[in-house]
Amino acid sequence: KEMLFDLSKIYQEQFRDKKVLLGGNAWLFQSINYYCETQKINWLIINDGNANNKVDADYLYISTKDFINLQKNPIEVIKTYPVTENKLVKIKSE
Repeated sequence: KEMLFDLSKIYQEQFRDKKVLLGGNAWLFQSINYYCETQKINWLIINDGNANNKVDADYLYISTKDFINLQKNPIEVIKTYPVTENKLVKIKSE
């Protein structure tokens, strides 16, 4: 829920009329899908592919393990969430 709030602020500041593609592992997206449906978040598209191999997204919501595997890619950590240690990461253009 906190990550969606943070991503919502980014959307309002930077995307406005465009959809945001969020990637990561499927097991992290069960609760995100719930909040998207109940709060009518229609600007977010979820790509629940394997974060270890795919970087087909504007942002990733990933575990620390996946973050370690992605560090060779051009990324920027937006926020690390203290309870879960999951990270919201921006994919940088090469």
